[in-house]
Amino acid sequence: MYLLIYSESRSQGCLTPVDSRDFQGMQTCYTIHTLVFLRKNIMQIAHAKEKLHFEEMNKLTEAVGWGENYYPSKAIWQRVLDHSYVAYIEKNGQLIAFGRLVEDGLMCMFYDICVHPDFQKTTLGTQIMESLLAHVQQSDYVCKGLFVWQGNPGAKHFYQSLGFKEAVAMEL
Repeated sequence: MYLLIYSESRSQGCLTPVDSRDFQGMQTCYTIHTLVFLRKNIMQIAHAKEKLHFEEMNKLTEAVGWGENYYPSKAIWQRVLDHSYVAYIEKNGQLIAFGRLVEDGLMCMFYDICVHPDFQKTTLGTQIMESLLAHVQQSDYVCKGLFVWQGNPGAKHFYQSLGFKEAVAMEL
């Protein structure tokens, strides 16, 4: 599993190494000043957690290959929502793209970024990530990160194109 870190600095230029404060084996993060995103055909991104449905999320995660019942119960899904900031896109009432982040005041992690296979390669994943990154843009987090499975080089490349860099982390 890869750990990718995104750190932003308002006072430094592009891609400047910074001290990661030796967080459990992470040795170097990189800063990126300001990212400006211009997109055509941007779909409506929603953030209202109360409108997300357990069944729709499991349909989406199954469609992307994460297995049946990724979230095994409504109670677990509710706990996830209670502790997450979410961004998602629906089309004709169907959940087609989703992402969330968890913040603890020091760091934030991006989780469950997924786009239905019928809508991949259409910038929806980028739009979800841009929305989540905009939410934490003004934060003073030590780092912003996510995990990518080693068997998913396309996802690793996607996140690197958004400014994430591979970091050394503890073995999982």
